[in-house]
Amino acid sequence: MAALQSGSTYERMTILDEIPSTSSIRNSAALLLKSDNAAMQVMALNMLVTEHGFGLAARFAGDLARAAYTFAREVYAKQGQDGQLALFTVSAIASSGVHAYNLLGHYAETVEFAEEVVPELEALDDKANLPDVYAHQIEALLGLHRVDEACRLLEKAEARTEHSVHLQRLKNALNEIIQSATLLPPESAPATTMELEAFLGLDKLLREGEKVLTKSGEEMNEWKAHATLRGVGQIFLDHIHGPDPVRLKKAIQELLPLEVWARINGHTDVYNEALWELYLCHSRLCAWSAAADALQNLRLSVEKRRAGIRNPLERAGAGTKYPHLYPALCQMLQKAGRIHELLGAIEAAKGRAVADVMAQRADQVIDEAEFAEPAGRMSELMRQNNAHYLSFLVDEDMTLAVLVGKDAQLYPSGPIPLGKEQIRDTTPYVDPRSWGLPHPSDLTGPDVEDTSKVLAPLVSWLEPLFESGVIEDEDHLCYSPDAHLHQLPLAYVQFMGKPLVEKLSISRTHGARALSLILDKQPSRPASFVSVEVPGLQDLSEQAMLHSLHAAGVWLAEHLPGTIYRGERGTLQGVCRAQLAGRVVHFATHGTFPREGDPGPQNPFDHSGLALAGADGLPDVTQIARGRADEKLLTPARMLEARLDFSDSHVTLQACVVGLAREGIGGDALGLDWAIFQQGASSLLAAHWDVSAALSAQFFLQFYRAWLQQGKPRAAAWRETIAEMRNEGGALAEPYAWAAFSLSGDWR
Repeated sequence: MAALQSGSTYERMTILDEIPSTSSIRNSAALLLKSDNAAMQVMALNMLVTEHGFGLAARFAGDLARAAYTFAREVYAKQGQDGQLALFTVSAIASSGVHAYNLLGHYAETVEFAEEVVPELEALDDKANLPDVYAHQIEALLGLHRVDEACRLLEKAEARTEHSVHLQRLKNALNEIIQSATLLPPESAPATTMELEAFLGLDKLLREGEKVLTKSGEEMNEWKAHATLRGVGQIFLDHIHGPDPVRLKKAIQELLPLEVWARINGHTDVYNEALWELYLCHSRLCAWSAAADALQNLRLSVEKRRAGIRNPLERAGAGTKYPHLYPALCQMLQKAGRIHELLGAIEAAKGRAVADVMAQRADQVIDEAEFAEPAGRMSELMRQNNAHYLSFLVDEDMTLAVLVGKDAQLYPSGPIPLGKEQIRDTTPYVDPRSWGLPHPSDLTGPDVEDTSKVLAPLVSWLEPLFESGVIEDEDHLCYSPDAHLHQLPLAYVQFMGKPLVEKLSISRTHGARALSLILDKQPSRPASFVSVEVPGLQDLSEQAMLHSLHAAGVWLAEHLPGTIYRGERGTLQGVCRAQLAGRVVHFATHGTFPREGDPGPQNPFDHSGLALAGADGLPDVTQIARGRADEKLLTPARMLEARLDFSDSHVTLQACVVGLAREGIGGDALGLDWAIFQQGASSLLAAHWDVSAALSAQFFLQFYRAWLQQGKPRAAAWRETIAEMRNEGGALAEPYAWAAFSLSGDWR
């Protein structure tokens, strides 16, 4: 505190001496701390507390938060509510600090800190983070066995909180924890399963061997560690007595010192297994927050091991022992009401494959924390841009989502009853022309009558937020899909009886990290263009087709200076030599994306892309479709290898099905659109299904007029184009026509 109040830059900078050397935001924090602006200094402190308050250096984060909160309150009191420092930042420091103490099990310090900040945040009428502070204080009271106080605080919190979405989940969790503490052990049953009997026999033999090898000493060693893990493992094989709360609590007492021993002595596998078993025990006791803490530590351990491996297959393999780690973590965080951490976990889960590919293809190692950390900035970014951010995570039997509102608050979905297989089964029916038809692979069905209705649960939970005014008509929604959701446009999904696009403008992004990189820049409208127009050999006799391919390039040439690479000039080498940064880059070509079930390679990273001309001339569309002319494809892999520079450009893909993506090795989607953003693009327009050249030309011309000529924001131009097509009636009013194209990236 003395360093903060001293007014000395040197004294403030000494704070950085205390943070771990692995900090990913040291440089950013240093720049802000050097500022003479007190609000900037508080923002730096918030960054440090947020990064280290989730298990990385919780002791440091908790102590820093107490000093930083006091300093932030003084700054906020001096400047008032109209100053540069937002109340959200002040309360966020408090929330992260009490959470850090909870992670350490220092519940008394949590309660002491919370009792200091809660009256002040109540007086300031903070709505952003006060519910989380309440939640952490309640968890600490439970840890201190002060259940009555926890219940009274919950009643008070419910009475004060305008939106009850956080505290309702906490109330449910609290009730379940209280009930689990009063459960009686189940009556004994005559016999357990043969699986358990076999396990017990093996365990007996191993224990006899351990007595000989360890001489029955009292000190912990690796043999005894594995014996403890096996002993706890018996609980989960015993389907009759296993859920007994008494056994589970005893197991936790055995695992806690084992976890500490393994961490201190560097036994990573034992440490990880102890954390997984702690999660299993806590989750069966409905202690959601404790279960989430165990999984958070396991995630950090697994990702630390992955971070030093470049090969993506080996990196992915480092986490295969715990394939359900991220889904389980997200479920526990959701049940515990720890929504900020839930958003961070969702973002980290979707960022793993990006890190794998960048390690192999771009010789760049990216820590998974770089995907989770920007999630903490989404509240402020959405407030600044008056927009909403929606991030999905698709699990086997459900989907979870978090909405970051334009009011800077977080709203969790709860379990959405659409799992990975259900969503994957809709992808053959992404094109509305296929709705109600037999499945294309075996001509059975129809399996899906209307994809827009099947996917409605993805957004139906937002209805109360419309009714309460959190979301309003004409707002903008940017969403981050997961798994097969990348192949499905949210615009046509039914919401309140109509397509969602009737309520909102919509854009897509590959996650909080990608979006924050875009929104940190000022929006720009390119002043020049590059158009690459490559028909197939089969198109040369189709004058209407050729006219449609050239139409956008002709319009761009009439309104902006630029270059057109037409026909056989549109080669990969020509594209690589072109100046693409800061321009409208329009590709009018054929495209391809491997469909599941088709023969041939399925990896879109190497086998999807744009058909360009080669040394022998124009591409053969038939050969491209059969996967026999990959050398003429501009694939995501080639785009990264050639280091194409799309910095600050808008890219339009007037080609079939290149807007798709598919789940990669570690869970992320690796299609051409992803690669374009990796190379710096600001925004992208691309199609979800095969669309005629004439229809796509009409869409893009209307979009360019509204955006480049009339000066409207990209999202407004996109939505206006859809509205005009629907209003024209006839074929253009059908979802096949207007819902084919999605806007990704910068919507401004």
